[in-house]
Amino acid sequence: MAVWWKGRPATEGVPSVGSATPDEPTLRQWIAQAAVSVSGAVVVGADVDGRICYFNPAAERLTGYTEPEVVGQLLVDLLVPAEQAGATRTAFGLLAAGKVPVRYEIDWLTREGVCIPLAFVTTALRDTSGRIAHVVGAGIDLRQHRRGQHLMEAVLAATTEQALIACDRQGRITLFNAGAERMLGHTAEQALGRDMALLLHDPAELREQADALGVAADSVVVLPARAGGRGTRPWTYRRRDGSTLTVALSVTPLSHTTGELEGYLAVAVDITDQQDRERQLRDEAEQAVHRAAHDPLTGLPNRTVLMDRLDRALTAQRRHQRLSGLLYLDVDRLKAVNDAHGHAAGDALLVEVGRRLAAASREGDLCARLGATSSPSCSRTCATRPSSRRSATASSSTSRNRCSWRPVRCPAPPPAPAALSR
Repeated sequence: MAVWWKGRPATEGVPSVGSATPDEPTLRQWIAQAAVSVSGAVVVGADVDGRICYFNPAAERLTGYTEPEVVGQLLVDLLVPAEQAGATRTAFGLLAAGKVPVRYEIDWLTREGVCIPLAFVTTALRDTSGRIAHVVGAGIDLRQHRRGQHLMEAVLAATTEQALIACDRQGRITLFNAGAERMLGHTAEQALGRDMALLLHDPAELREQADALGVAADSVVVLPARAGGRGTRPWTYRRRDGSTLTVALSVTPLSHTTGELEGYLAVAVDITDQQDRERQLRDEAEQAVHRAAHDPLTGLPNRTVLMDRLDRALTAQRRHQRLSGLLYLDVDRLKAVNDAHGHAAGDALLVEVGRRLAAASREGDLCARLGATSSPSCSRTCATRPSSRRSATASSSTSRNRCSWRPVRCPAPPPAPAALSR
């Protein structure tokens, strides 16, 4: 690789193999000059008045100026925009006062007038008497960094439906995007620096999960990420006003380029409405199944359920010689009740009859309504032995005792319409 120093090969003047070895200070100087020449950082040297005395190849490539063109010129006048000249003079003043190093960001102007952002670290060189003689600054081009930063800021600003929350290794929040603010009610200023688990999570849920896994409560959220997992699971979050919501939370480790763990990024999506809809759909499905198998008035199983039970009872009787009983009840004079007291009274009578029959039935018995005025009751005994028949007779007697045949109180009939007078 060819190394150049001030427009000529850096090896020019370096003793060849077999010649006398240079002393250590000279060798160190050559190495330093070569390193500065091939460095990707912008390196500029100036005297205490700000006149450029050194301009490395990276600075030449960045600005389009050559070193002979800029040497002797004031850095502020040539390279710094007018609105930032004051900051540069302030930096030189600090260096002249011996306050080194100085770090700052500033724009430089290229030959074509394009502004390029640079981050500088500047220090001072002293002469043999200890006085500051020159200023040397090393800077890096911030354009790529800022493009990435602006892209990240745009992504964070656009991601308003998800909460993006980053924390360091100790769990302290370092990032709280607009989606997190909207979802949780905290501003970024209120959240930054706070413990993520203590601020956002339900303490009881954390303790429950920690006890189940045998870990500390403050580490249970990031435990899958520590183990290399990237799964999503539901957690309960607390808003600033104390209300709660369910989120689908995914936690990813954040590592430095060296591989060292720096923290974690949590992505939370509010699934409260989704869970409510799923719960509502489950309830509606259960209600639909119940309606398909039950009488809408009395709530008793309907004809379909009864016929299925009868089929199974007959099959069991043929296979295992088990006895089954079928009791068919008809509510007499229901029409008279409807005519005298109204249909509400007749419905109340059917509901009460069904309730009493169901209460008198044994476990495993079925009391169903066929419709109209019929309410059959189907029961099943255990065996065909004579003792089983006696048990069935005794159970029927007990059921009759449990069924209280007290009168049914019906609602009052609606008032008759008043007669119209001519």
